[in-house]
Amino acid sequence: MSSALEGPWGPWLPGFVREALTSDGERHDAGVHHTPPRVVDQVLDRALIHAEPLDEQTTVLDPAVGGGAFLLAMAERMPGTPFDIVARLHGVDVDPLAVATTRAALSLWAGGDVALDTVRVGDHLVDDPFATKRFDLVVGNPPFLSQLRGGTPRSQAQRAALAERWAGVGGYVDDAAAFLLAGVDALADGGTVVLVQPASVLGAVDARSVRERLARSAPPRALWVDPGRAFAAGVDTVALVCRGGDAPPTVDVDGVAVDPAGSEVIEGNLVVRFAERISGANNPDLRVIFASEVFDFARTFQGEVFNQGSGDLAQPIQGGDVNSEVSTNSLRVLASSSANPQLVQNLDFSSGIVTPNGDGVNDELVISYSLYALPQFVPVQLQIFGLDGRQVARVA
Repeated sequence: MSSALEGPWGPWLPGFVREALTSDGERHDAGVHHTPPRVVDQVLDRALIHAEPLDEQTTVLDPAVGGGAFLLAMAERMPGTPFDIVARLHGVDVDPLAVATTRAALSLWAGGDVALDTVRVGDHLVDDPFATKRFDLVVGNPPFLSQLRGGTPRSQAQRAALAERWAGVGGYVDDAAAFLLAGVDALADGGTVVLVQPASVLGAVDARSVRERLARSAPPRALWVDPGRAFAAGVDTVALVCRGGDAPPTVDVDGVAVDPAGSEVIEGNLVVRFAERISGANNPDLRVIFASEVFDFARTFQGEVFNQGSGDLAQPIQGGDVNSEVSTNSLRVLASSSANPQLVQNLDFSSGIVTPNGDGVNDELVISYSLYALPQFVPVQLQIFGLDGRQVARVA
């Protein structure tokens, strides 16, 4: 291996070379922009806080792999031998050069030629070569292709394919937002997706259907905000961290696990249907096992039993001594002291220095954070002090 490849660039070099060989016109038409390694690290550090811990079974997908920056950064974080890690990294791109670049980069990282059938040419939106697989993590920076900008609108066939896949998603939704929906579809139970997006996805009218779908299937857990336009795309960018739902509930009947007739979440309520009607003559012990996140230290779950085909009033579920196998007689769940989180987490500053004197350097500061253990929205107040200890500003 040459000294250039053994230097500080190492396996990142193929991606830098591809970026240098891509003209401004090609970037505009394809909506692709190289992701700097420091940005990749910031985005992944934010996302992995909300994901399941990485282990030797974790699988990863980058649906628009580009030069492989996100897969390389994930490779450096995952446990296992290099060849085993690379086998669990998957990438897709419509550009054969991008696929070849990523394969070269991962081979350099692994220290030798590896079988990279897991990085393939394809269109993740309409012709995904990994359509039948599900992944623990979906990461990346998909192309920004505004449907209101000349040179980038979809073809009629592409619009039809997307409309068939996600009914109600508007025809003017940016391709990056469509990748977000496709990323959620590719998640395993409890998986996490983090994709760089134009900031317009947070408020644009045409992206409303995307936000509604995310709220139902993979609610956003965190947000990374680019404080200084690190990309050449010419738009403000963010990265949404979304977590998919956990495995569907399981049901025990007289101690034997059975599949429920169906389950879904309706207006925030978990509804589990049974194939047979429960009656006095058919009244086995039932245990419904499910997972849910709670954001305070004590939570009482409420439930009721009803006959779907009848207008009878629902019967409330009450706490009590069901049997000796259940360790509690209450519907109230208490968090253990070791599980109590700090109130403020994921505190991050865009800069360590703020000099708001109007010269365009360090004039702005972006502060991001997560608040835990709060049962409802609360007002937040920020107090700013000078080096002499005097309060100089207060932001509410």
